[in-house]
Amino acid sequence: MKNDSQSVKVGEDVLKELDRLAELENSERDLLFKEAISRGLKDLKMHLAVKAFAEKKATTSEAADIADVSVGEMMDELRKRGLRPEIEKADLEESLKNASKAIKG
Repeated sequence: MKNDSQSVKVGEDVLKELDRLAELENSERDLLFKEAISRGLKDLKMHLAVKAFAEKKATTSEAADIADVSVGEMMDELRKRGLRPEIEKADLEESLKNASKAIKG
């Protein structure tokens, strides 16, 4: 199995904060670091998706793909952020496709 792990250098302040949180959670620093990266990537994807939509560089469906969420979830997020999602034929087709997959199991 190929190991794709990378080394990352972080500041002493980040390490101290991870240690503090690890103690609070009775967990290991490495596990919390991985969780922080994962959550951060999720937030970053949503941020970039919303930005692309707001700048008219992506449709609602394309923004959903960027954020790795359903079109419905993307529409909810856009509304929360004061943006008006535009429903296009491609968005409806994507929603129908996802609904069909969910029904088929």
